[in-house]
Amino acid sequence: MKAHILKEPETLLLYHLEADTLKGSTVRKIADELQISVLDAQESKLTQKLGQHLGAPGFPALSSEIDPESNSPFIEEVIIFRGMSREKIGEFLDKLRQNNVTINLKCTVTPTNLNWPLCRLFDELQREHFALNRSIVTG
Repeated sequence: MKAHILKEPETLLLYHLEADTLKGSTVRKIADELQISVLDAQESKLTQKLGQHLGAPGFPALSSEIDPESNSPFIEEVIIFRGMSREKIGEFLDKLRQNNVTINLKCTVTPTNLNWPLCRLFDELQREHFALNRSIVTG
């Protein structure tokens, strides 16, 4: 008997890429072309775990209450990829470049970061981006 591995749905979790902005609408158009679903991360819920924002199995639903600790909003744009192959992520990023859209902070979902609050994940992405750019400039 073969084991059946459930494939995660191909999903983008977007932050600060609202549908009514040029970047946000372009990202959503590309996602739609590639049949990738889109979720929006809520600024008032940054202390809740990535798994909650994605509706991942084993995580409670997002709380409807505003997090009192989410008082210092994160201002960067972020794309988080879930359930996508390297090839599909590459295709998505190629289409972003073709449309002259730059999003500096991107990552894929891992078993580790699924348990992180979004604010921690965003801080880590920002640190990595800064360190990478600093090493490119000084390297």
